[in-house]
Amino acid sequence: MIVIGIVLLIVAFLAKITILWTIGIILIVIGAVLFLLVRLGTRSADDGITGKSGRTRCTRTASVGA
Repeated sequence: MIVIGIVLLIVAFLAKITILWTIGIILIVIGAVLFLLVRLGTRSADDGITGKSGRTRCTRTASVGA
């Protein structure tokens, strides 16, 4: 969506068509917001105590004198 917005901006600039300029800006903004939501959503849902796989993390301690 971001790429299509950039292409529309270039075409609108070269052809002097204001409606394409407006649509291009809207597509870039929507694409950027969606990209950020996906990136933030996957990080906050997967990270944390459970780790990436959803299983709880186990820490191993070294046995002393064994």
